[in-house]
Amino acid sequence: MSPAHPVGPPSITQTPHRHVFVMLGDQTLFLYHQTMLHQELHAFQLVVEARLAPDEMRQYRDIRKAQSANGLLFFANTDEDRFALPDLHNGRTTTFVGNIYTTFPNEPSTDLVHPNNYPWPWKDDRTALVTNMRMEVVRSVYFRRFDAGMGRPQHLTYLLFGKKQEAHLCHLQIAPPDFDHVATLTRAPDWLPPTLLEAGVSVNFPLLDDRPARTTDPLAGKKHHVVWYSGIPDAHTIEFERTWWFETWVTNPFTLGDGGGGHHHHHHHGPGGSS
Repeated sequence: MSPAHPVGPPSITQTPHRHVFVMLGDQTLFLYHQTMLHQELHAFQLVVEARLAPDEMRQYRDIRKAQSANGLLFFANTDEDRFALPDLHNGRTTTFVGNIYTTFPNEPSTDLVHPNNYPWPWKDDRTALVTNMRMEVVRSVYFRRFDAGMGRPQHLTYLLFGKKQEAHLCHLQIAPPDFDHVATLTRAPDWLPPTLLEAGVSVNFPLLDDRPARTTDPLAGKKHHVVWYSGIPDAHTIEFERTWWFETWVTNPFTLGDGGGGHHHHHHHGPGGSS
């Protein structure tokens, strides 16, 4: 039988690239991928548990303490050590070299070396706080390619994940317009078995509708939030500690609120913090 389609290279491309992650956790390190809903190489929501060498882990903790006013740290792989995001999930990429940055620029740089790629956020890597750290991928916690054909949930829905006493949230995105949001709880919820926390589960906020699309942090200003576990209408409580990163201008192909053009930078550093 002849193939139904002409044989040739796949029409969907996944090429090695540079990626930005929010660093989460003190005892256990998690990396949360900074999403771009409209860009194939970055249209993945993904969380990995990761590990640095003990001295570098101490350095990471010290930096975070020194930055305690905001504490937001980004990790990004170097230009020499590019990879495709699916390879973090399927086990092809188990370690990579990267840098720590403390801020995410408002305006992307112009990537002159790779003009066909989406521009790299930092104009040069001299803005990195620490360079050439080797990151080991312990395991994939969550991986999903955005599916624009998937319906939206009724309520705001987040992934809840962590280890031991540490727990984090990230907003489960579907399609533009949407928002990227990463937060940490004061402690792991006692109603969730540790095995489920480590595996990662979805939680819904029954008092917060999914639409209209948010342009500000929906969890800010309130410590205790009611959630449902995986859509089961049974009230549980989580204790919100802080938001690390909230934005709409990287993840969407247009800027929310002004019909395109211009960047609005919405990220908050938790109570009392400022961007």
